[in-house]
Order: sequence, then structure tokens, then C-alpha cells
Amino acid sequence: MDEIISNGKLQIIIPILTGVIYFSAFKNGKNVCDRYLINYFLYLLWSISIFLYSSDVIEYDMSKNKGVTLFLVLGIFGIIYGINIIENVWLRHILWITLLVILSMLFKELYKRFNKEEIKSVLSKLVILLLLCIVLAILFPQYMNPKMEVALIIGLIMVIIMRIIDSIIYDNKYSSIISYITIFIFSVFVMYDTNRVIKYSKNCSNSKGGDYLGNVIDMFFNILNLFNNLLHIGSE
Repeated sequence: MDEIISNGKLQIIIPILTGVIYFSAFKNGKNVCDRYLINYFLYLLWSISIFLYSSDVIEYDMSKNKGVTLFLVLGIFGIIYGINIIENVWLRHILWITLLVILSMLFKELYKRFNKEEIKSVLSKLVILLLLCIVLAILFPQYMNPKMEVALIIGLIMVIIMRIIDSIIYDNKYSSIISYITIFIFSVFVMYDTNRVIKYSKNCSNSKGGDYLGNVIDMFFNILNLFNNLLHIGSE
């Protein structure tokens, strides 16, 4: 991503975060609930750092490896399924790191189209949007209920259908409008997932262990979708 954060810095940041997370979020080989919100934030930073580092150091051309690309896309669904059903904490982490690397490979082609200043501008907007969503989630928790999640999932399905129709029939004529709708939906997802993490942190039990990856994966995909759609709008 044109080294928004240099590889040298990430090579230091990733091991440090890995060590801090291990000593803060683990005990006897299991995730614990102590300092849940802090550990959750560290996990999110760690995941983003791995994604950024992989996108810079791994060279991959989708146009020349269409068969491999299809395999990787299908592999994403298999890995997500594996993370959800596997109980071994270390295997789940290996699968998550693998997923981050695959995602960085698939999105690298998109990020090559933009220069450092364009990406920095979008990152600034993304940070402001995320902070606003988090504040709203904290101020208005009464609106973050299961009905909202159902409405968001339905909205997301409709957006996917709209994107397919726009691509096939209208030659991406309404692409920007769909991106704005997508940004709204994932912004609400950020609010909903933030509220869910706060509730989880209060009810987390060390006897069962803290599930960081499950919550971090949801938020990571929220952030990734927001970033990509903001980048798309900025390129129009």
C-alpha cells in the first residue's frame, strides 16, 4: 500500500504486539477475559499490521494467476468456517493469519491504483468515521439490538445484488451510489459490533475463555469494507 507504514516499522510493531497480546490475553495456553477491551484493541491493531505488511512484501498478480485467485477466494470461506468450528486456539490463530495474508494478496491490485496521498486521505476519513461510530455506539446502546443486525444483513444482501445488477446491466453506472449505501451499512455494523464487544467484555468468563478472534474478525471486515468503499468514492 505504497508503504503508508514502512515495512521496517511493521517488522518491529508486529512482534511487539504479538508479545504483548500473548502475555496480556493468554494464561495457560487459553485466552482470558482480563483487560478484554484493551486486548481486543491490540488484536485489531495486530491484524491490521499483518495485513499491511503482507500487502507490501508479497508480490501477486491476479490477472496472471486466475486459477490460483479462484482457489484463494474459495479458501477464504473455508478458513472462516474453520475458525468458527475449531476449538484449538493456536490453530484458529494460524488460520486467521493465513486469511489476512490471502486478503492482502487479493486487495493489493486495488491499492496499486492509488498513490500514498490518496490513501492517506482516505485513511483520515476512515479514522474519523470509526471514531464517530464508536461514540454513537457508546451513547446510544439501546438501539443496538438483534433486530438491527437482521436489518443490516438484509441490507448487505440487497447491496450485493445491486452491485451485481449494476455491473452486468448498467456497466457500473450506479457504483458510487451503491458505495455510499455500503458505507452507511458497514458504519452501522461498526456501531453494532462495538456495542456487542462492550457487552461481551462485561459478561466474559475466564472459565470459558475470551473469544477475541470472533469479535476481531467481524470488526476487521467492517473496517476493510469501509476503507475499500471510501477509496472507490475518492477515485470517482
